Amino acid sequence: MKRSINTKTVHVTAGDFMCNEFHNKKNVSVTSGNQAVFPYGTNGFPCELYYDNIDECVNHVVDWHWQLELEFAIVQKGSIELTVQKDVVTIHENEGYIIFPNKLHQVKKNGNQCGIYRTIIISPQLIYGDSRSILFHKYYLAVIKAVSNGFMILNRETPYGKSIMEELEAAIQLLTRPSLRYELDIHKHFINIWSNIYGSVQDTHYYNPKSSSKDEDLTNQILSFIHTNYKYDISLYDIAKSGSISKSECSRLFQRVFSCTPFEYLTNYRLLKSQEYLRDKTYSITDIAGLVGYNSVNYYTTVFRKNLGYTPSQYKKLLKQSVANM
Repeated sequence: MKRSINTKTVHVTAGDFMCNEFHNKKNVSVTSGNQAVFPYGTNGFPCELYYDNIDECVNHVVDWHWQLELEFAIVQKGSIELTVQKDVVTIHENEGYIIFPNKLHQVKKNGNQCGIYRTIIISPQLIYGDSRSILFHKYYLAVIKAVSNGFMILNRETPYGKSIMEELEAAIQLLTRPSLRYELDIHKHFINIWSNIYGSVQDTHYYNPKSSSKDEDLTNQILSFIHTNYKYDISLYDIAKSGSISKSECSRLFQRVFSCTPFEYLTNYRLLKSQEYLRDKTYSITDIAGLVGYNSVNYYTTVFRKNLGYTPSQYKKLLKQSVANM
């Protein structure tokens, strides 16, 4: 079975790149809020491999963007310059990186060197399944909270780095030449990758000194409540009560751990879930507003546009156009 390799906006064959064509060059399609919007994989198996070459992109740059997905990459030839928010690092041949969701990043040509790399984009749900599961609360969120800079560099100098890269290379091979049970095998590789990442962040280097283990336990308890009840009309009192703390203490906890208010976290989570629903043709915008906790579709539209730069209808249309170009 031969598998063609996708791009973020155009379905292409092996040797093409994750960038969208622009005057014979490539670039990533983004919303006005710099979110990368692209179809990838399938609803049942949200995972895609991209063949990237920095020389084929506009100005030799994959410009600033962020995404809801996890991004894994290995440089196979030359090197590239990766910028994640304010951190700038060079990724050399046979090294790699992981970009976590919601982190603004850019990839540039490194001097005169070529930069050919393989990228896998996956939905985080491939790792944790259901957001109510222990996999989400204990293992996924622990990593997201611990890696505060939003990325990890991969090399073979540490046991964790070596293991992660070997698993990632095996997943790349499977996506290039799928086996009969390749979905199961790829899922197994990414579970192993996440297990190694989780192990690596036990190193105190990654932990935010502002938060304690008590904060962690309390945060997980409150987040479990939010992730279960986001579709309902919940108040700050309800959120605080779920952790048996006062409203002011709850607000201080979220500032320490997430640098945001409880309601900002709730809004971001609702928007995250609504974007998942927008990918499904079954639901109308009105349906989705109700499913993520908004009684008024107009208010939902206002919040969505304020945070993401597009209305839900425009976002859905953009996804539809991307699929039509595949």
